[in-house]
Amino acid sequence: LPGEHAAMPTIRARRGGVIRFEVECGVFLRAGTVIARTHDLFGNEVEAVAMPADGYVMTFPPLSWVGNHAVATGDLVADIFA
Repeated sequence: LPGEHAAMPTIRARRGGVIRFEVECGVFLRAGTVIARTHDLFGNEVEAVAMPADGYVMTFPPLSWVGNHAVATGDLVADIFA
């Protein structure tokens, strides 16, 4: 994306489980937009991960690109910037 951008703190999982990403990288998102949802093994949602401020998702974890959709508490969910 053209212009200058500021890195923001990474977003980390507060709960472990199976994660499903709901947005694409590089798309402008408003604060509060859910970018991923984590579910337990029974399919119950345990966390809705939201943007803390207006900005963009820069990357999701590299292992998620190759099919690993499990996260533990504290794992990286997304790198973001404004």
